[in-house]
Amino acid sequence: MSLQNTTNGQDQRAFSQQVFQKVKPFCVQLTQEALMSTINESKVVSLLTAIEDELKSACPDGRTRAELILLPNIADYIFFPISNLLKKSDLSDAIVQHILSIIGYLVEHCWKFNVNHSLFDQLFPLVLFLIGGDSNISSSSINAKSLRFKASSVYTLNEVVHSLNNSYFSEAERRLHFLSKSIILALEILNSTRASDQEAVGVLVDCCQLIQNSVSKLDSEKKSTILPGIVSGLTNFVSLNSNINYRLFIQILRLLSSIICSSFNDRDLHANLNLDGVANLSEIPTVWDEDEKTLDGSERSDISIQEHGHRTMSWLIATSKQLKITLVILFKSLLLSSRNKDRLRTRAELSEEVLNFITSVMGSCFISLYNEFIPLVLDICAISVFASSWEKEDSNTKIVQICSRIMEVIETDDDKCNAYYEVVRGKLSSLIDNKLSVVFFSTDEDKVTLNLDAIKLHFAMLGRLSWKQESDSTELKSLKKRCLSLLSEMTVDYVKLENSKRPNSSSSAPSLLVDVNTSNQLDNIELPGHINAKNIKTVSKSKPASRLSYVHQLQLLSSEWNHNSFTSEGGLTIGLGSKVLESNLVSFVSFLSKLKYGGGNGLELSDLEGLLEDSMNSSALEKGVALWLASNFARESLQKSYDFDLSEFVNVESSDVIINDTSGETEAPYLLLLKAEEILDVFADKSGDLANFDDELAYASAIEAVRCVVGSISPSSFRSDVLMDYLLCLFQFLTMTNKPQIQSQAQHTLKAIVDCYYDGSLTKLILDNSDYLVDAISMQMTVASNLTPSLPGILIILIKIAGMQLLESNQLFDIFSDIFVILDSYHGYNQLVEGFFVVFEVLVEQVKQAFIKNDRAIENHKINESPFKPWGMMCKEQLMHFLQDKSHIDPLAEFDAGKEYFKRTDDKPFGEMDELGGDSDDEEEGEQKDEENIEANEEPWISPIPKVIYDVLKRIFNYGFTLISQPSYTLKAQIIKTLRLIFPLLCTDYKLVLPTMASNWSVLVTLITASNSLSTVVDLRTTLSREQINITIESLKFVTEILNQDKNQKEYFFSSKFQETWSFISKHSELIKKSSKVKQKTGIVVAEKALVTLESFPLLKESLVEFLIVGAQNYEKTIPDLTRFEILKLCYGLQIPQNLNFSRDTQCILEVLKTKSIPCT
Repeated sequence: MSLQNTTNGQDQRAFSQQVFQKVKPFCVQLTQEALMSTINESKVVSLLTAIEDELKSACPDGRTRAELILLPNIADYIFFPISNLLKKSDLSDAIVQHILSIIGYLVEHCWKFNVNHSLFDQLFPLVLFLIGGDSNISSSSINAKSLRFKASSVYTLNEVVHSLNNSYFSEAERRLHFLSKSIILALEILNSTRASDQEAVGVLVDCCQLIQNSVSKLDSEKKSTILPGIVSGLTNFVSLNSNINYRLFIQILRLLSSIICSSFNDRDLHANLNLDGVANLSEIPTVWDEDEKTLDGSERSDISIQEHGHRTMSWLIATSKQLKITLVILFKSLLLSSRNKDRLRTRAELSEEVLNFITSVMGSCFISLYNEFIPLVLDICAISVFASSWEKEDSNTKIVQICSRIMEVIETDDDKCNAYYEVVRGKLSSLIDNKLSVVFFSTDEDKVTLNLDAIKLHFAMLGRLSWKQESDSTELKSLKKRCLSLLSEMTVDYVKLENSKRPNSSSSAPSLLVDVNTSNQLDNIELPGHINAKNIKTVSKSKPASRLSYVHQLQLLSSEWNHNSFTSEGGLTIGLGSKVLESNLVSFVSFLSKLKYGGGNGLELSDLEGLLEDSMNSSALEKGVALWLASNFARESLQKSYDFDLSEFVNVESSDVIINDTSGETEAPYLLLLKAEEILDVFADKSGDLANFDDELAYASAIEAVRCVVGSISPSSFRSDVLMDYLLCLFQFLTMTNKPQIQSQAQHTLKAIVDCYYDGSLTKLILDNSDYLVDAISMQMTVASNLTPSLPGILIILIKIAGMQLLESNQLFDIFSDIFVILDSYHGYNQLVEGFFVVFEVLVEQVKQAFIKNDRAIENHKINESPFKPWGMMCKEQLMHFLQDKSHIDPLAEFDAGKEYFKRTDDKPFGEMDELGGDSDDEEEGEQKDEENIEANEEPWISPIPKVIYDVLKRIFNYGFTLISQPSYTLKAQIIKTLRLIFPLLCTDYKLVLPTMASNWSVLVTLITASNSLSTVVDLRTTLSREQINITIESLKFVTEILNQDKNQKEYFFSSKFQETWSFISKHSELIKKSSKVKQKTGIVVAEKALVTLESFPLLKESLVEFLIVGAQNYEKTIPDLTRFEILKLCYGLQIPQNLNFSRDTQCILEVLKTKSIPCT
């Protein structure tokens, strides 16, 4: 290359002149120092550094460093003092480092443009000597040098090698020695340097580039000679460095690809593959695990090459085996270290470079490396997929890309495709038999994922290769069927293993007809009445925490459910024992279902039949696992476009087009439903019994199978074939709060149904199927054995979602009638009654939301609310409003004094007119008027709640008072809670609720006094339990609300009832009593034992005081003063809560009590 062709001569001279002026003074001083007998090392290093800095800084504006060319005489001038220095012995590393950098600069900017072989014959060995010392010594000292020394060495060698062409090294044998020595030094630097920072990484990248440049100067024969050393050196470096920079990563792979492709090139070796022997390759599958033997050791080979030089068949067999072992170690270290995995996931170019390496080697060396590297290809790719993927879908995408790239390399050669098909088929068979168990029983999640990725990759590759096969895809179908069958068997084994680790638990069939509170027994022994079995503590072994009570489960269900109760599907499982395993299996089976292969299109019914047929006469667990796998296998392939039928828009003759066979896609949903029905029928036969975990998993699988077919069946068919059979069952599963996996599956199945067929509205689903649901629930209520715990839960959900619509359409009244019949027949079964009263509670809440509006308007003080208006005005504003009201009509305004309004016989008094009677016409007219008066006197319906719903609430209210006498405290609490919710709704027509309250007031009195009856009172100090106290508190709150409601209605109906209650409490209750005869004049006092109870339960005391205060204030005009004083005196002694509001009279009495400080005890 001439200087004139490189740069303009004028620019060259200007640059050279600039460099000369900068370095001249330093060169002069350096020459003087070099000619001295002993040199000043520090000064020499300083001068060399100055020369090096000036050379690097000399760069004209607008020119890059690569474009700068020095004149030869300037380069000789700069090298002259260096040559004098080189005559000195024992130069320090610091001096040699700068000398190497300056030599490298001179080669880069001067000597490489007009290569003088004689110059380089002297320069090359000089550089090698400066770097590594005497070439006769086997080991150099470069390992112990500093990083900057190594950087200068690599830089200089790179420039020297790059300056020389291939002919230079082929002309003389000794020049090859220079090249080999450069490679050895580069490998030594590579293995003695840690990639700890960016500077070190740069040196290592330059090392790889030096090796690449050096190898490129050799022919294939010579490359094959040094290949083992280079590959071994690179592998050693990678295994020692767990964190490899991405630039170094790419450089290593490119170097390996270059030297392997040159050494084993099929064209250079004239390699041929004997296809007759390919059929036996399945007997020698190879995998990347080092602990598995891949060959039987025989020398027989299906490969033949044209032997030349040292590259013989023996060399090929030995070197390829060694290469395989080395590559396994290299790629494991390169791809599986934690830091490299993070880098692979963030830099897509790294996994792309791995694939480039694979395709390059396969494209150039497929035949020569057929026995060793080709079986290893998919294993390396599997590791790359695993290491570079964040999610499973990401790995599936990479698998497809890998298969496409590999097919691009070999698809033009049918012989290679057929040979590779046999390799992949044999390896896949081995993976299924030997590695599938690792997926289930390994505790290493990474190993599980890696093995699954490997199996998926082999399946995908075999599917792509099957399109090039002339025969059908029977082998691939067989492998897929065998894989699914083993998955099913191993899943069952895994679940059984997990179940063996669970504590044994057995449960009998659940039923609401269980009376758990009607007997006072301990260890099946009936205790006397004065001993409460519940209060006796028993010592037993520690047990796991008990589950939520039945009523609490229903309340939890009620609180969680509303119109938007569906949750996201993230984390949905059927409960195999490991969420990671379950997620991996779902992904793997889904991948297999989407696998495309020659001779197979879409979902084939035989795939599902083969998966399900083995579980026909097996256990519930095996049926459930098989159905779960079949559902996930069919999910992606089932046609979801039920609402689009091309035949509705296009009229074509059947003979004109070829229609794809989709029988598998249309029959598959019904096959899955058939298997799901077999499992769910067992559930129905057991009346909802979930005796063990195997049953739970089977039912969860059946529910998921129903969700799987959603969208693949038309709405009408789905309603008749699915919802009619499974909807009530799904609602039943939805109530199982103690079985979260089953409940979650049912929830997501219902969500899929409403999203697909009912525009996301669960209300539409219920209303569209209300006839069936109501009939099915009514049928269950007619059989005692069908009264399962899920029945109230189903009603709760229906009422929560569509209760008002069902009530307005008269569809719930039959169910409530059945409930009332059941309450009449089985009122002694507390759990049954509790469940239905929770249902009533939910109904009341829905009625309140629908018909009772919260009035937040500011009170209008002008309006007189008194029932005796216009009397009863309370303020001046009401009086002014009455006087200014234009709408008021004077009842005498239209009286006409001249008109006779009464007719009578002359001289007859009014009293005798009735005795005279009248004619028949007058009698008929009178009857008609009576009928009209009756119709006119019929009061209009004033409640905002419709009459039919009001009647249902009133009936529930009456049943509550009837059943509240049951001994169960939890039942009492639930009934009181329901009564408190219903009462405000019934007060919307206050006159209708008063008779019920009047007839049941005595029941309330027994509750607020903790009495068994109005004639028997329980001793507070000795026998009142915490449950009794809680019932008393809730009852006091209830009666207080009744009194407040009576005041709001301004009826004051309960005045006498309150006084009767006070009389009972003051005369008969142990809560308070008359004092002794000595202190008789002081009145009512608190009994000592009652005082202890009240102090122990502050809420009881507050509730009692509030009840008495409210009653005394509401009816203060009708209660005798002395009685009211005694009530307030008692409350004062018990301490009145601060949050109560007092009337004026009450305030006066309290002031008197404060002044006189009358004692309460």
